[in-house]
Amino acid sequence: MQDFEEELKKYRYWNKVSVLSFILTITTILLYFWLHDEIVFFEYFKFVIFGLILLFLFTVYKVRYFTCPKCKRFFSISYLLQGEVYQANSRDCPHCGLSAYKKN
Repeated sequence: MQDFEEELKKYRYWNKVSVLSFILTITTILLYFWLHDEIVFFEYFKFVIFGLILLFLFTVYKVRYFTCPKCKRFFSISYLLQGEVYQANSRDCPHCGLSAYKKN
């Protein structure tokens, strides 16, 4: 059995970064609306929020379109099969069953 640990480290890294960027983006937006009268660099804060949103979208793209190192298909994807919708839980490949967080 091949070891896919190096490839899966990339997936786990981008997954963590996407969660952290989401939390940071929401926190920054809430701070912006809470402190918008008191922020000295009010104009530049909008660019920071825009950059964080772009970071979040980029990381979600990296996680969503990560290819499974075992079967070379998308690791987490929704797909229609025999009239039912299956949603991958982003921990196991929906095609080959390779787990991202367990030792394979």
